[in-house]
Amino acid sequence: MFVDWRNLPAMTDAVQMAGWVWRGVVVWDKGISRNQPGRFRNDCEFVVWCSNGDLPIDWKAAKGTKAMPGVYHVPIVAPKQRFHQTEKPVELLESLLAICPPGGTVLDAFMGSGSTGVAAVKTGRSFIGMELSDQYFDTATKRIQEAEDELLNDF
Repeated sequence: MFVDWRNLPAMTDAVQMAGWVWRGVVVWDKGISRNQPGRFRNDCEFVVWCSNGDLPIDWKAAKGTKAMPGVYHVPIVAPKQRFHQTEKPVELLESLLAICPPGGTVLDAFMGSGSTGVAAVKTGRSFIGMELSDQYFDTATKRIQEAEDELLNDF
């Protein structure tokens, strides 16, 4: 889940209270922020990552495998190209989904315009998305279907 610094403590508490295992925080350096003279720039968001249960490491099978980065430097989606105010770049989401096993299922409880669903399709993973807004749900459905169609055309 993406959060900014103001909601980070509440989100990590909520994840644990819901019975999930909080695994850590990944930083998304967006490379841009609103200028606030005399202050530090808030040019990153945090990804709270968790699992529904234990994630044992098979050290023998993992030999030679490197850990994934803890910081990603990916620019924001240009405002004129966004379908949603807080849209995340598909490129970033594709990188983050590498934590999910190939063929695994990705859950996005805050689907918005469906960027995570598009990334799931492009990386061969199943996707479950939830969205309160009918308008954004329709947008997400269209974008995910277009990604599936593009994949079939490339195949």
